[in-house]
Amino acid sequence: GAGGRMAEAQTRAELGVAFALDASDAAAGAGGRMPPSDSGDEGDAAVSSVAERVAGLARFLCEGMGASDALSAERLAASLVRAGSPYAHPEMLEQKVRRLQNTLALDSLDVMSLVLADAQVLHVDAGSAVRRLLEMLAVWPAGRAACALSNCPRLLYVEDFSERYAGTQDALVGLMGVSEADAAFCLSEEPGLLWTLLVHTDPILSWRARDIAELPMSVQNDISFGLRSKYAL
Repeated sequence: GAGGRMAEAQTRAELGVAFALDASDAAAGAGGRMPPSDSGDEGDAAVSSVAERVAGLARFLCEGMGASDALSAERLAASLVRAGSPYAHPEMLEQKVRRLQNTLALDSLDVMSLVLADAQVLHVDAGSAVRRLLEMLAVWPAGRAACALSNCPRLLYVEDFSERYAGTQDALVGLMGVSEADAAFCLSEEPGLLWTLLVHTDPILSWRARDIAELPMSVQNDISFGLRSKYAL
């Protein structure tokens, strides 16, 4: 709708500003420094500068954005700074996280936690986020969608969610003899099954003719945990 297009346009505008900031930083650096030499002092200064930016961004993540895991914050900061990401600028990072939080608007979902777990979330524009969310809300209530996203942030940028979901739900119903509702709950608890179950599809036998013991133990455990969780709540 119009609101989604406006949000997407604004996000793209933010990215344009961020890239402009990077370009101006590079230009300022080139104009304000002597050409690099082979001296160790300049190399040490460059390393020190990167380290300071990483430390500053990590501190901002913890103190300014509520990141509770300092190690994850430092890891994210290092990846953004060293990759030259526009989101290495604290103001751009904060704006993008806030934009996604407002776009998704799920009460129990913390977008900052998603970003700490998977930095690729930062590259999801508002329009795509809305489309993915609507696909999830078509199969899960809001609370279950938030749980699935928290457990698997890549759901926010997977392109074939609906097809993956339908195939995996059918597989669980056939394999385990459960209802579609139970399979839906299982997938909200263990959304990684959207990637790990269908790769074991048999070209001849249907899922109803299969036994869970044929699957890798990790997949068996995810299925068992996801189904048990419904009755543990």
